Amino acid sequence: GLAALGLLAPVYMIFNVFDLGMAIGGSVHYTKLLGEGKAKEGVGSFNQMLQASLFLSLLMAIFGRLFLPQIMMILGTNPSDGVLYEAARSYAGILILAAPLFFLNFMLYFYVRCDDNQKLASVGLIIGNVVDILLNFIFVIILNKGVEGAVFATVIGKALAICIYLPHLFFKSTIIRLKYVKPNIKLIWNNFKNGFSTSSQYIFQFLLFLIINNLLIRLGGENTLAIFNVVINVSYVLIALYDGMGSIIQPLVGTFYGEKNKKAEIFTLILGLKWGIALGTLMALLIGIFAGPIGTTFGLNVESLTIGTKALRLYCISTIIGGISVMMSYYYQAVGEGKLVFLINFLRTFAVYLTFGLLFCTFGIKFFWWTFPATEAVSLILWLLWKSYQNKRKCDHLESMFDESRILCKTVEKNEDFSRLTAEAQEFCNKWSASFSQRYYVNLTVEELCQAIILNGFASMEGGYIELTLIANEDNSFELHIRDNATELNLFDLHTKKINRDNEEGLDSIGLLMVKNRAKEIFYRRYQGFNTITVKV
Repeated sequence: GLAALGLLAPVYMIFNVFDLGMAIGGSVHYTKLLGEGKAKEGVGSFNQMLQASLFLSLLMAIFGRLFLPQIMMILGTNPSDGVLYEAARSYAGILILAAPLFFLNFMLYFYVRCDDNQKLASVGLIIGNVVDILLNFIFVIILNKGVEGAVFATVIGKALAICIYLPHLFFKSTIIRLKYVKPNIKLIWNNFKNGFSTSSQYIFQFLLFLIINNLLIRLGGENTLAIFNVVINVSYVLIALYDGMGSIIQPLVGTFYGEKNKKAEIFTLILGLKWGIALGTLMALLIGIFAGPIGTTFGLNVESLTIGTKALRLYCISTIIGGISVMMSYYYQAVGEGKLVFLINFLRTFAVYLTFGLLFCTFGIKFFWWTFPATEAVSLILWLLWKSYQNKRKCDHLESMFDESRILCKTVEKNEDFSRLTAEAQEFCNKWSASFSQRYYVNLTVEELCQAIILNGFASMEGGYIELTLIANEDNSFELHIRDNATELNLFDLHTKKINRDNEEGLDSIGLLMVKNRAKEIFYRRYQGFNTITVKV
């Protein structure tokens, strides 16, 4: 059974190339659009990716079933393998038919998380996987359903997670909505291309597993392939910590990138790396200590357990390094550096991995397991050298995506006089040749919004602060992003009792109404515990 699951790993890899590519690429674009205040375009982008994802997954399910015998041959097994072939074919048949569930699961998970409902996304992910584990125990151990039971457990877990995510699309407070849109092939392709920089690792893993599986089963038999499969399954737990931390920081970085707030981007990355490395190291230590019992739990026999324990411990060492690569991938994808993401994934999941795998195999199977730490260390070093070279080239050619001197970022505390903020905003506008009306309007917006936030949002809280990002765009327009940590407060909802409860606050609302009426675009969003207002002048 373990050998059959190992042979079918490439099927999951192919799924992940497309379902993760579309989900991650689409959700990153969605976050960026909302960071720029383009909610309508964000909703349209979501529906484009959802429709494309479902269409592609249905095609994969149909053609996968039609050509199942040929797929089994490519995976490395044929009818002469007897029980191994039958187990693998049975598992693959159900798995391929369930392709739409896998695609929809990832699509909803990433978009729900990026739409400020991280709790629901986490609940769906946890419950779906816990149910998968429990049903595996019931179907495989108690009911003795073998690999068919294992795949049914996974499919039911995915379906349940989808049922948990779906209500988010119908909440009044959410931004994303279901609606039919005319397919925009260019948008779908661009989003997938960005997501592919991460999901491409699964193409490399697909090719890698085809080669490694065939190599291991010929050099060490089914026992060696079973050990490799155990390591791969444990790797999902360890890497999941870094993937989880990456998926937390990615929408934040994407939002800050849309606001051109470089300082907040870097701070978020550093915070994520600290927590990711701390939690990942702790988990690696625990798995390393209990490597023997873990191998026994997976069903490794006495003959395989010694080698399996060593393999698991070497893999644990590698994840401490590999986790850094994973989190850097999430960061650079959020800021649109897809080529850097593609490179690190190509190195650590294929080129360097395969090179060391083939090299260590020449010394015997017992040396193969050193492939894991060697791959992660060398891949990260090569990637950092390439990144350093690219940075030097950009400096030499004076290349820059956006002139950072066109960005003003300032923070003001609750009890601080914010008049200095308006003065600095005026000075900034003068520097970039703003018209009289633009200077007046920027000043009005900063003054009215900051005053309203302090009066209505910070009245009953300590430690309140406002962060302002003012951008002088190259088309001579100005863009304001005002973020505060007050309780939920949409200043432009003029029907709230808070603003209209007496005459004095009614006068305040007149100033806000002037801001609202004279802006080119206004967008409010409650995200990650902050109120964010985007105003374009």
